[in-house]
Amino acid sequence: MLLEEGFFQTNEWCVDEQKVITIFVKPKMKHSKTHTFLVWSTMSLLDKIPGIEKLYNHDTKDADITFMYQDKKYAIEIETGNLLRKKIQKQNKIKEL
Repeated sequence: MLLEEGFFQTNEWCVDEQKVITIFVKPKMKHSKTHTFLVWSTMSLLDKIPGIEKLYNHDTKDADITFMYQDKKYAIEIETGNLLRKKIQKQNKIKEL
């Protein structure tokens, strides 16, 4: 049923569980399956850390994840390695963020 709804079955490294797991994932926007899952996995890990507040997942050009910790705002950008060879695009993304 999930496959019919646009989900893909894949094996991905889970940041939270620290191992490869088999999951069903439906990529958001133009993101890859790996990127979509890594954002979710990172959010799951951060959600378990005491003191983290206002944890948000952004589906826009902004950083993928933002949160507050000890009255400071933090942002995390998930990169799967595809942007490493695209130097100009990578520099533009760094400037935007």
